[in-house]
Amino acid sequence: MVQFFRSRALVLFFILAIGIALVAMAIRATDPGALGVALREIIANNQRADIITAFTYSLREPVLWNAILFPAAPTLAAFIVIAIAYGPHGLSRWFGRLAPWRGVSWRVGVSVWLLVALWFLAIVGVYLVYLSFTGGAPAITETIARFGSTPLWALGGFIIALLLSSGPLLEEMGWRGFALPMLLLRFNPLLASVILGTLWAAWHLPRDIAPLTSGEDGAVMAFLYKQIDVIPGTIATSIIATFLYFKLGGSVWSGILAHAVNNEFVVNVARGDLPVWTIGEVTLRGWTLAECAIAILLVVLTGPSLGADEDQRQLQHPFKRPRPEE
Repeated sequence: MVQFFRSRALVLFFILAIGIALVAMAIRATDPGALGVALREIIANNQRADIITAFTYSLREPVLWNAILFPAAPTLAAFIVIAIAYGPHGLSRWFGRLAPWRGVSWRVGVSVWLLVALWFLAIVGVYLVYLSFTGGAPAITETIARFGSTPLWALGGFIIALLLSSGPLLEEMGWRGFALPMLLLRFNPLLASVILGTLWAAWHLPRDIAPLTSGEDGAVMAFLYKQIDVIPGTIATSIIATFLYFKLGGSVWSGILAHAVNNEFVVNVARGDLPVWTIGEVTLRGWTLAECAIAILLVVLTGPSLGADEDQRQLQHPFKRPRPEE
């Protein structure tokens, strides 16, 4: 069994991630309205949807544990595959990726974290300016109040929010903690990022396919149009995350931070008022276009290596115990 899992580790990881996600969707189907009720309450109370609210609502309404199980699917899948294929040593190396940075100086690590925080604050600032020019003064007040009782407290709240974003915290030990380092054994960083971004989008399909069962007119086309926005977005996030991955020495926080910038802006900052660009029947979020532009700029500046130095490109297996001669 060990050899079977080792030779098919990535395939089995993805199958398990999809399988666990389907289990979560099956649990959700037992009370399909529960999540919607919880989300409407969160919005009505002007709360942030984060890891704290996820556990709070799940404790109150047990069926909502599906909303934790679904994003945790990649991490659970990675744990199972590593435990079987590479044993305690593999798990130890996997958990080691939770360090805020690895193999780089603290100055470099702190600089990368600060850069991400400033990047997020800049995005938030641009959005608030956009609201001010489009008559969104009430939305500005609500957005600031969602992150802090005063503008100064909200400034810290925006940064702390990156550390509490539930999707990134629950998913990324699977995507950037396991799948990315395994893909980098076979592909250059750019291609590995594109493959992972595509698989990441495909993993969301059990959630996105559910509305197709409603029988509503236009449900199929709405699903297809959504993928035109989702797939480029996940690929762009993957490229940005891989760039950060090398800057943080392979830390999983590269994925958590890149993923959290996306999720926090879409879910908690620009809630319900995302700038969009419409082409015919297709609606693209302005944030997706901006993220794609950032990813393209990184590729232009760094090439297919995405900033990896020569040592980082000569990788040993991330989870196998090295042989003495290695």
